[in-house]
Amino acid sequence: MLILSFFDADYFLLPNTLTYWLIFLGLLCNYTAYGLVPFDHAFYGFLSGVGLFYSIYLWGYFICQKCVLGFGDVKLFGAIGAWCGLEKLPYILLLGSFLGLSIYCAVLITIKDRIKKVAFGSCLSFSTLMVLSFYFSSYHSIN
Repeated sequence: MLILSFFDADYFLLPNTLTYWLIFLGLLCNYTAYGLVPFDHAFYGFLSGVGLFYSIYLWGYFICQKCVLGFGDVKLFGAIGAWCGLEKLPYILLLGSFLGLSIYCAVLITIKDRIKKVAFGSCLSFSTLMVLSFYFSSYHSIN
């Protein structure tokens, strides 16, 4: 996921081979007994992530007549749902949106120039890592 986030920050592109492998490995890992979440949560997380972002993709295209969200972001959010499950997706989306907004505001304040787009895949990746690290730190402090 870190490779995807750095690649997205540089080129505003998420390669299909990496995102498809991330989806496959997320579902496969959660199918075993050592997964992060039960498999049904991972499967519904994948479907919900793809469905939500694809609907945003379509609505943005119909309203603005241009792509407001890249299709790589749709696949990445589906992969995040496959790894983390349905329950963590709202937190990841909220944190990723705040991270993207803060990056945009920081660039606007420091450079005083409007940027046309923000690498949202990087924001989603880092917010996923933050949510998972918070989840594991709180899980291990309880047990």
